[in-house]
Amino acid sequence: MTKKITLIFLFCLLKIYAQEPVKTVSHTFYAIGNTGANTNKSSALEALTNTLKIEGSNSTVLFLGNSASASGFDENNPDAVANLNQQVNLLKGYTGNVFFMPGHSDWNNGLKSLKKQQDFITAALKNDKAFEPEDGCPLEKIKINKDVDLLLLDSEWALMDWDKIPNLNDKCAIKSKNQFYTEVESEIVKSEGKTVIIALYHPIATYGKYGSSYAFGISPQQITNKYYKELSDRLFTMALRFKNVVFVSGHENNLQYILDRDVPIIISGSGKETNSVKMSPNSKFSAAENGFSKLTAYSDGSLSVSFYGASNNYGAPLFESQVIAPDEKPNLPEYNEYQSPQYVEKSIYSKDELEHSAVFEALWGSHYRKDYLAPIKLKTALLDTLYGGLTPVRKGGGHQTNSLRLKDKSGSEYTMRNTKKSALRFIQYFLFKTQYLSPDVADTYFIKLLQDYWTTANPYAALTIADISDALEIYHANPQLYYIPKQKALGIYNDDYGDQVYFIEEQANDGQGNKAGFGYHNKIIGTDDLLEKLRRKDKITVNESLYIRSRLLDNILGDFDRHADQWRWTEDTKDDGTLLYTPIPRDRDQAFSNFDGFILGAVTTLSPPLRFMQQYKDRYKWIRWFNDAGDDVDRAVLKNDTEADWAREAAYIKEHLTEEVINKAFSKFPEGVDEDKKAQIKKAV
Repeated sequence: MTKKITLIFLFCLLKIYAQEPVKTVSHTFYAIGNTGANTNKSSALEALTNTLKIEGSNSTVLFLGNSASASGFDENNPDAVANLNQQVNLLKGYTGNVFFMPGHSDWNNGLKSLKKQQDFITAALKNDKAFEPEDGCPLEKIKINKDVDLLLLDSEWALMDWDKIPNLNDKCAIKSKNQFYTEVESEIVKSEGKTVIIALYHPIATYGKYGSSYAFGISPQQITNKYYKELSDRLFTMALRFKNVVFVSGHENNLQYILDRDVPIIISGSGKETNSVKMSPNSKFSAAENGFSKLTAYSDGSLSVSFYGASNNYGAPLFESQVIAPDEKPNLPEYNEYQSPQYVEKSIYSKDELEHSAVFEALWGSHYRKDYLAPIKLKTALLDTLYGGLTPVRKGGGHQTNSLRLKDKSGSEYTMRNTKKSALRFIQYFLFKTQYLSPDVADTYFIKLLQDYWTTANPYAALTIADISDALEIYHANPQLYYIPKQKALGIYNDDYGDQVYFIEEQANDGQGNKAGFGYHNKIIGTDDLLEKLRRKDKITVNESLYIRSRLLDNILGDFDRHADQWRWTEDTKDDGTLLYTPIPRDRDQAFSNFDGFILGAVTTLSPPLRFMQQYKDRYKWIRWFNDAGDDVDRAVLKNDTEADWAREAAYIKEHLTEEVINKAFSKFPEGVDEDKKAQIKKAV
C-alpha cells in the first residue's frame, strides 16, 4: 500500500513538472474609457480601483478619453470637477503609471479647456506625465520596458477642424496630419522587436453605434466619416506592415475584441454608460456593458487580454484570449563567414531585373542602368570586426531604401543602406497611404517600371561626397561601399539583408563626438527641433554662411532632394550663451541624377512641379524648379543673407573645389563603371 501511494505521489510530481513553465509577466495594462459621462458612481471604476490595490509599480492604467463630462472640462462645472475628483481619488495609493488621454468631449471647450483639464489632473495626482499627449499635441511615446512600448495618440486631434482652434499646434513638434502619420510609423519602426500598444480614443474598427455602415458619415465621430476613415485606413495600413502592434481604444460604450486582417483591436469604452454592439466575422468578443480590459505582456513577447464586466460582478473574466503569440526563437543556421573571400565581384542588379529592349531605352532613357548591372570589385565586410565591431539595432524606417541601424561598442550609431531602392515601399508610402500592398505586388509591371526609374540616380555618387565636402569645410558622413555576406553577426536579419551590396556610414545624431566629419560634435539635432527653437525665438543663431555654401554645393552636385529631413544640425554654445547651429547635409542619393529619355523629357516639360527631374549637366534648364524642395528650409533658416553673401560663398567654392579635389573624389568610384558617363559628370562638376 505504501509503495502504491509513493508511486502515485511520484506520478503527480512528474505531471506537475511536465507542465509548461509559468510565464513571466513583463507588464500589466488596465484600460477604461468614457468615465466622465455622468456623475453617477461607476461600478466599473470601483472594481478597477480594487484591482489596482493589489497591483504594484509594474503596471499602467489608461483612461482612454471623455473623463470629465459630456461638455468637456470647466472648473465652474461641478459635474466635471466631481467626475475627475472621483477618478483621481480612486487612484490614491496606486504606484503604477497613470495616463489620462483626450477624447472627443474633452476637446468640446477648445484647447484652453483641455489644458485646464490637464493641469487639474496632473496637480491632483502630483504627476506631470499623468495627462498625455500634453498641451493638445497628438503623440507621446512611453518606453515601458525592454519588452513593451506604449504609443499614446490624440485621435480627436486628427479628426477636428483646425480652423476652429487658433494656435492649435504652437507648442507641438508635429504641425501637420501627414507629419503625424509619419511620426507614428517612425515610432513603430523604432520599437522593432517589442510589443507596441497604441492607445487612442477612436477605435480603427468597431461594431458599435459609431461603426454602423448605415450612417452617412456626417459626424466625424462616425467611422464612415471621411476624416475618421482616413485615420482608420492609415493606421491599419501601418499595422499590417508590422508584427506585434495592438490598438486599445474607447469611444464606444461597450467592450469589444476585434481581429481584423490579423490586427488586434481592443475597445474598453464602458466606464459608465452602455450602448449596443453586434457581432461580426471579425469579432472575437463583444458585450454591451460596463467594464474594463486587462492586457498582460509577458517576457516571451506574448500578450493576452481579459475583459471584466458588470454582468459577472467584475469577478472572473468575461472573456480571455491570447492576442500576440510568443516570439519564435529563430533557428539560425551556421554561417562560414570567415571563409568568405576578402573581395568579391558583384553587381547591384542582375540582368533579368533591369535589362530592356532598345525601344524601351529610347523611350525611357538609359540612365545609369549599365552601372547598376556592371560587376564591381567589393570588399567583404564582417560586422563583428568592422569599425571595431558593429551590432544590428533595428530596421531603418526609410520610404525608399531598406536599411539597418547598427551600433559600435562605444554606442555610436551607423546606418547600413541598400544600394537598391524599394519601389514597393515608395508607392506604399507616397501613393497608397490608406491601402496595404502585399509583397506579391512587387512583381507587377508598374512596380518594375518604377524600380527601373531609380536607375536615374547614380549608384556611387555618395562615394565622392566626403572629399568634396572636406575641401569646402562642409560637414558630412563618410559612406563606404561593402559586400555584406550572410553572417552570424546579422542574426535574424540575414534573410532580409545578407548577400547584398550596402553603403555603411555614420548616423548623424547625438554621441558622434569622435567623428571628424561631424566636427567632433556630440550634440546633433534634426530640422524639426531646430525650427521649433526658431519659432520659440530662443537665443540661437544658424551658421548661415555654411548653409549658403551647402545649398550652392547642392546645385553643383545636382542634388535636388533637399527637404527638411535631409539636414542635421550641430550645436555649439558661444561665449554669450547663444546656441550656434551648423548644417550637416545628408543623404546624397540624388547627386548627379540622369533623367534622360523621351518620356521623362516630355513629362517634365508639361508638368512644372516635375521640372526638378533634369539631366545632370553643366547648367540647368529650370534652376528655380531644381531648388524647389529646399525652399521651405531656406526661408526658415536664412534671416540675414544678402546677395553679397551668396557671391562670397560661390567664390569660396570656385577657389577650393579644384580639379585635384574632383579627381580625388571620383577616384573613389569602383572599377567597372561607365567611364564615359563618369567623365561627363566630372566635366559638369
